[in-house]
Amino acid sequence: MGPFGAPGLIRAVEACFPRALRQRCLVHRMRNLRSKAPESQWPEIALRARGCYEAASPALAAVLRDDFVAAYERDLPAVVQCFRDDFERASPTSASRCAIGAWSAPPTCSSGSSWRSDVARRSSRTPSGSGRC
Repeated sequence: MGPFGAPGLIRAVEACFPRALRQRCLVHRMRNLRSKAPESQWPEIALRARGCYEAASPALAAVLRDDFVAAYERDLPAVVQCFRDDFERASPTSASRCAIGAWSAPPTCSSGSSWRSDVARRSSRTPSGSGRC
C-alpha cells in the first residue's frame, strides 16, 4: 500500500508494519524535483534523475546519483537536496534497505487510480469476453 505522503497514514503503516519498505512513486519524485528546478534546465535534470531511479542495478544507480549530485550541487542545491531525500529515504537502492537480488525500479502511480480501476475491473459483473478491460 502506498500512503501517498499522508503523514498519519505513514505513521500507521510504520507502526503496524515496522519492517515494511516504503517507496514513493516515480511520478511524485519527478514532480518534487520539477517544482525546484529552473524550467530551462528541467529536461536535462529529468533525464539524469530518471536514469538514477531506473538504473539496472543498485551499483549503477549509486554512480549515476553521485554524478547527478556533482553536476547540480553548486548551482541548484534545492534540487540536489530534494533528490537526495527521495533517493535515500524512498529508494530501493538504499543500502540499508535493499537485500541482494531484490533490486527493482521504482513504481509509478496515478494517485491510486490504477488500483481503483483494477478493483472495478475485478468486481465487474460483465463477462470477461465482453471487450472491457
